[in-house]
Amino acid sequence: MASRKSQSAGRLLFGGCATDLEVLLAHPGGPFWQNKDDGAWSIPKGLIGADEAPLAAAQREFAEETGYYPEGVFLPLGETRQPGGKVVQAWAIEGDWDPALIRSNTFEMEWPPHSGRHRNFPEIDRAAWFDVADARRKILMGQAIFVDRLLEGGPGSGHLGRRRSARDTQIAMLFGTTTALSVHGTICAAGRTTRKTAVVGLRRREAAHLEREGALDHCGPERG
Repeated sequence: MASRKSQSAGRLLFGGCATDLEVLLAHPGGPFWQNKDDGAWSIPKGLIGADEAPLAAAQREFAEETGYYPEGVFLPLGETRQPGGKVVQAWAIEGDWDPALIRSNTFEMEWPPHSGRHRNFPEIDRAAWFDVADARRKILMGQAIFVDRLLEGGPGSGHLGRRRSARDTQIAMLFGTTTALSVHGTICAAGRTTRKTAVVGLRRREAAHLEREGALDHCGPERG
């Protein structure tokens, strides 16, 4: 088992459906990463504390590095070992966040090297939403598997895909296939749509049925 010093945990924020999925990635701060782009982005993550549960570390690190604390259902994406040897555990969560609002914690390092001067740099200097193709190009090589697992619904499970197929079936039974695709597209393709918005236009009986059956669970908690 890897020591805690070589283990990290993080969150992969996502929005949309499998056909137009977007994920949030973060660009590391500091002079080493300043001019690096493709293959340099990461999920917001950090070291797991000595007495800290991995999921709690993932939640803490995401909040510290972005200033945003998403809440909802966590989808475990398993773990992977990066080329440098560090083991990273990740959880996906659906959410809506404007990367322009980033407020990252900082770290201190000597810069320039051997100058005796120390400077503070943000852990993350920017964040952005990417579609799947761009995310695979931008993300660190050792973390690309998390994007793949998100599409599959978790490490080897296909759970997310099955849930979405079940929701499509439920909607189709109530509205017909064409309407189901339209309703599902309005809810999912818009990505970060609130529950309140998602049910607008649905007749009360159908909306109540969908809520009762969990067909709108993927819209996340209602926001103000």
